[in-house]
Amino acid sequence: MRRCVLALLWCVPLVLTGCVKHAVVVAGKKVPFPPPEVTSPLAGIASFGLSEPWLRYQNASIDPRIAEVPDAIEEGLKSDPGRYLPELVAFLMDGTQDDFHAVKRLHDWVAEHIAYDTESFFAGITPPGGVGIDNVLKRGSSVCSGYARLFQAMARQAGFPAEVVPGYSRQAWGAMGSDPFAEKDSLKPNHAWNAVQIQGQHYLLDTTWDAGWVSKAGGFTKRYKTEYLFVPPARALETRYPTDASWQLLERPLSEAEFRALPFAKNRVFASDLKLLTPLDRVTAVESTTRVRVSVPEGKLLLAELQGKDGKEHAQTTQIEEGEDGADILVVFPEPGQWSLSLWVGSATKHGSHTRYEYSLSTRFAFNASEGSAVRFPE
Repeated sequence: MRRCVLALLWCVPLVLTGCVKHAVVVAGKKVPFPPPEVTSPLAGIASFGLSEPWLRYQNASIDPRIAEVPDAIEEGLKSDPGRYLPELVAFLMDGTQDDFHAVKRLHDWVAEHIAYDTESFFAGITPPGGVGIDNVLKRGSSVCSGYARLFQAMARQAGFPAEVVPGYSRQAWGAMGSDPFAEKDSLKPNHAWNAVQIQGQHYLLDTTWDAGWVSKAGGFTKRYKTEYLFVPPARALETRYPTDASWQLLERPLSEAEFRALPFAKNRVFASDLKLLTPLDRVTAVESTTRVRVSVPEGKLLLAELQGKDGKEHAQTTQIEEGEDGADILVVFPEPGQWSLSLWVGSATKHGSHTRYEYSLSTRFAFNASEGSAVRFPE
């Protein structure tokens, strides 16, 4: 892996231009590293909807009010949801700072209190009793449509117009998800999230994905987060495609073909706030080298790892160069074929005389190289 310490200001996606130097001296030889010749359908709309509420609540903590809900309300929701749900919403709305804070409290309660029903999910069946609001509250668990319906009911109770948005979601690239090399997105609905109207404008959120994650080995792992709270429309399209194109919330919705052509973005790309600045395809065609530009949050570390079709890392094939408006990842493909570039974002903390590094996989991009190169970066 190659690591780079970055201190970059937040910036919106852009396209690499001719002013970027495309050749680098490696082991005394001048090697070309041109960016892929790709024009992303998101390039002209990537900054749409980068609102203050989304920026305000990224990596936010759960609202303290959630832990203060009286036991009588919590217990009453399990026996008589119709009576106690209005009481819950009224309690959560008390003392809110503004409409966005109010919606965050509703989001937080659902994400914190509803567990994902992995048994029904892996069995491919509807949860016992269905995904109706009463059943979700009584059982304390559901699948995505149950999460979405419950949030919708709570938002409407609080006076916010809200809708359930069904559609297709790309899961993380890996054992639980889709392989960009092996298939095309079916776009068959497999997920549900919400759109809520605040002060005349719609915002997207996903309480299911903000409640935790699911794996076949470990089942449901509870982990509250705000990665999908007020997520910008263009960013939402990195992982999902609504059945009704109007819920893309874009002036020009993407077609099915355009969505299928987008690169896969692992769910953690939102948490790391990593942004792709070089347009890429679902599987990007390259020769023996390429360069990919990204922006990384201030003070964070970036790791780049090139893996072959067998999943094994190929050492000395990536190098990170820090620039004023982004970090360039230089990549050498050892041979023709299918490759994946994994990007990890992390931080360093001091522990006495030692430094501890912690990383999480942010995203992964697929390439198909037509040529190979013997060039290697120095260790």
